[in-house]
Amino acid sequence: MACSPRRQSTQPPPTSPASHRLLRRRILTAGLLFADTAALAPPAVLVEAGGKIPSPGEASITRALAVTILSVFTPRIATLVMFATASLGRKTRARPPG
Repeated sequence: MACSPRRQSTQPPPTSPASHRLLRRRILTAGLLFADTAALAPPAVLVEAGGKIPSPGEASITRALAVTILSVFTPRIATLVMFATASLGRKTRARPPG
């Protein structure tokens, strides 16, 4: 008697909510770094494209925004990503305890 081939499941494999949170945090970190770069670019783009030098007030506003994003928000999100990675590794026993 020949064995019939097993049917493949059409359902995706189950994923944990922790891995979804980690992915969202990594996307948020990348987005903040892109936003920081975008905040630093306008004075340089204005000089290259328009040939006009921005006023010191315009340049300082974009610099202040970039510094705020880079020094306040990005490290906080990066810390959340590190903690989420460590806790996910512990829960899945991919990392040793301790």
